[in-house]
Amino acid sequence: SDVLATFSRLMADGVDGEITELSQGNSGMLCGLAAHWPDGTGKPDRTVFHVYRVQDGLITRIDRFDDRDSAALAAGVS
Repeated sequence: SDVLATFSRLMADGVDGEITELSQGNSGMLCGLAAHWPDGTGKPDRTVFHVYRVQDGLITRIDRFDDRDSAALAAGVS
């Protein structure tokens, strides 16, 4: 519910995003997300990475990373 609330708030602020990567690793799912802020906000576009830990078909943990290498290592993606 926290993830959905965050995405809802960002969308209400006019942020546009796209998934740049989705890879299954040995320890989790790696997801890259590029966020594009509206003009005039002064906020830079950026890409963040999440590693989703899944157990019995449910996401049990989400870890955020600012760089792909750290996220890939945590997810077990080469």
